[in-house]
Amino acid sequence: MAALIAPISALLMSATLFLTGIGLIGTLLPLRAEIEGFTPSAIGIMGAGYFAGYVGGCFLWPRAIARVGHIRAFAIASAVLSSAVLVHAIFVTPPVWIGLRAVAGLCAAGFYLIIESWLNEQTSNDRRGQVFSLYTALNFGALVVGQMLLLTAPPGEVVLILLASMAFAWSIVPLSLTRTGQPSPPVMLRPRLARLYALSPVGVVGCFLIGVSNGCFWTLAPAAMRSVGLSVQEIAFFMSATILGGALAQWPVGRLSDRVDRRLVLVGTMIGTAVVAGVIGVALRLAGPQGLDTGLVTLGGALLGACALTGYALCIAHVNDHVQAGDFVEASSGLLMAFAVGAALGPLLAGVGGEVARGAAPFAVMAVSSAGLAGFALYRILQRAPIAAADRTAFVVVPRTSPKVFALDPRAEGETGATPASPEGPDAPSRPGTPVAR
Repeated sequence: MAALIAPISALLMSATLFLTGIGLIGTLLPLRAEIEGFTPSAIGIMGAGYFAGYVGGCFLWPRAIARVGHIRAFAIASAVLSSAVLVHAIFVTPPVWIGLRAVAGLCAAGFYLIIESWLNEQTSNDRRGQVFSLYTALNFGALVVGQMLLLTAPPGEVVLILLASMAFAWSIVPLSLTRTGQPSPPVMLRPRLARLYALSPVGVVGCFLIGVSNGCFWTLAPAAMRSVGLSVQEIAFFMSATILGGALAQWPVGRLSDRVDRRLVLVGTMIGTAVVAGVIGVALRLAGPQGLDTGLVTLGGALLGACALTGYALCIAHVNDHVQAGDFVEASSGLLMAFAVGAALGPLLAGVGGEVARGAAPFAVMAVSSAGLAGFALYRILQRAPIAAADRTAFVVVPRTSPKVFALDPRAEGETGATPASPEGPDAPSRPGTPVAR
């Protein structure tokens, strides 16, 4: 293990600090916004701004990295984000915070692209699976640490904002001190969603609707729970349990999807998400002055994570069953864009709903979007037979970070990175041997 970690230790240390800051600030800001009297619509627009900035960053950062290199680009992203976090304590108004969240999304996209392209170039094919698993576990672990930092100070004070800013600032240090050679600049992506939809309607629609569901959850769930009287401790435990539940469920859900039609497994997880989210939403809506039992709240978070946070990797695996060799990175990058667009839309819907449904809106959007995906997947199952088990690729847990993470995926062995768009153009006909839509 030491031989595996030593060459990439600086990258992992920087990633851990940055992701801890992401986990902390992602939950802190909705809580602080609710305390400051922001409307649910304003909080929803903040979340939409973050994911809109993220989408833009996926297209802008490759050019920036090509101009100044990976280390300088990472320093820019971390420094700008560290400063932007501090501005939240100076100007406590919705318009400023919405703009700052867009900046945060832009910087986060740069961080993920830089770290993951560097990890990809430093990793040999025979160790790709180990590094991918280690990086995925680090993602989950750092996000949980970020939630637990909420317990160190009241969210209405400046202490937690300072901690998040420090995490982003200190993330610059390990990578700046590394002697490892910088990788080549990442390739500019041109996702072709129309072609992906022709290959796998369930994969594209699934990533979009899961984005809607997850986007409104991460953006508005903390504020919604705070608005009905749950304590910061209960919210921190709930969010941590959601992340851990999603992490622990990945392996059994993936194993099951390797043996039966992945679309059936997706239907099951989405029905589970709809039911659990619906129950949580109703419970929050009906919660009285006595509040809710902390143990039940934490259990609800774990169940919600086990269902809601496994769908994205299932969609990636399903699409990968149908793409040709060499196209995995490009296809998966397109699905990440579909997810991010959905994640920008979800908070807007939940924000509007929050004006009339106190506490329940984000969970109602989760329930409706998940039920809709389950219905669509069932329809597709009736239209097309499943791919043979022998022709499927193995399920792999996939973090929703940047397009470059898919080059680390062991299923992409032999692909050096995100592939450029085909010279044939996005409307080119399918090549011989392209599988039928599922």
